[in-house]
Amino acid sequence: MAGYKGRDAHKKEMQLLEARKAGLAQPELDEDGKAINPHIPKYMVDAPWYLAAEQPSLKHQRNWRAADNRQDSSAAAAAAAAMGGAEMKRRGYAATEDEFARPSAKRAKGGDAAAAPGEDNETVRLEEEENKANLGAWERKRDQYATYDAADYARVAERYERVEELRTDEQRRKALESKLGDGADDAKAADDEATGFGQVERRVRSAGGGSTGTVRNLRIREDTAKYLMNLDTNSAYYDPKTRSMREDPTPWLDASQKTFAGDNFVRGTGDAAAFAAMQQHALATTADDAALNVQALPSAAEALYKEYQKKKEALVGKRGEDVRATYGDASANAERPDMSLLVGQTEIERHYDRSGRVVSGGPARVVKSRYREDVFANNHTSVFGSFWCPKTSRWGYKCCGQFVKGSWCVANAAGGLGGGAEDEWSMQAMMERARKAAEEQRHISEEAAAAGGER
Repeated sequence: MAGYKGRDAHKKEMQLLEARKAGLAQPELDEDGKAINPHIPKYMVDAPWYLAAEQPSLKHQRNWRAADNRQDSSAAAAAAAAMGGAEMKRRGYAATEDEFARPSAKRAKGGDAAAAPGEDNETVRLEEEENKANLGAWERKRDQYATYDAADYARVAERYERVEELRTDEQRRKALESKLGDGADDAKAADDEATGFGQVERRVRSAGGGSTGTVRNLRIREDTAKYLMNLDTNSAYYDPKTRSMREDPTPWLDASQKTFAGDNFVRGTGDAAAFAAMQQHALATTADDAALNVQALPSAAEALYKEYQKKKEALVGKRGEDVRATYGDASANAERPDMSLLVGQTEIERHYDRSGRVVSGGPARVVKSRYREDVFANNHTSVFGSFWCPKTSRWGYKCCGQFVKGSWCVANAAGGLGGGAEDEWSMQAMMERARKAAEEQRHISEEAAAAGGER
């Protein structure tokens, strides 16, 4: 409404406001020409910024919403007030005599006759006209059943009748099926009724003291009761209060022949084994970490056990990968044999020993390894370590008896000499290498002896 005002303009405005409050100046007028009380606070006179008011006004303080004229908006309510008694009775209304009686007559009923003036009384006539003009205005405005039509309830009743009909048909069908399907057990049911077992019932009590229903046939009558499996007084104890027998009444029988192995057998199924393993892990961990306690921190113990299981599985898998990387995996690359040929006959002759191993006739078994096999270096015909000297406690070559791994095999070289110049040169070279190897071995022995003496 107003922008920025300077000091002088604000001072003049305040002086004018004081003069208006004192009655020395005319009050301010709004858009409609009505005077605005100068004593009204400024925050009430000023309109909000989003109304974009150009002049001072109090319209924003008044009720700007349109009047709720519900009494004229409902045509059905107006028709209900004007309809006759027969129409009201058809629509579900019950008209009474008091609804159409004069208010003065109702007040004078059973009272003084002077209190009920005649029909020519002007006051009574005016009251009747006023009542006719405002007949049921307040009630019509707040009537929840103004637009109610009793015929609409017929659809609700029809739907419930249909549901009841379907329910009756379903009960009749189930009764017929039970009557036709249980024909084989009629004789057994008749025997139970004759012996009185058909009336065996027991009330099941809940924790709150109430009853949850009736249970029939507490157990199968053909099964032997657990307390009758072993009549020895020193056998498993049966608690009649809890109906439990935790120990095994027949421990001498095989597991496949038992119908009941004690209530503790059920306690060992499910997650009981996993929980016991977690407790064992927690006990082993508590020795290192005294802060961990299964009873005090069950969630922490379970989380630690799961983490341990994951690390263990990862470590086992890594070890398996290392072994397969070192020695290979024959099962991964091997082709699956034809299952139809496993029991077939062949012309290959094989001989087996008593343990079932193939002695002859089978394919040569190839040992797969990452290291080279059957490779002989330096003219040797055997590998290093094939010869053991018990006197010196040393390993060597079986072909020549040398104990130096890098030595030349003299035995095979000497057997291949032919006597020529080339053979002589080869002999000298082999002898020179043997001499150097012997000196090297002697130095190693001396160093080892010196090291042992210093110790």
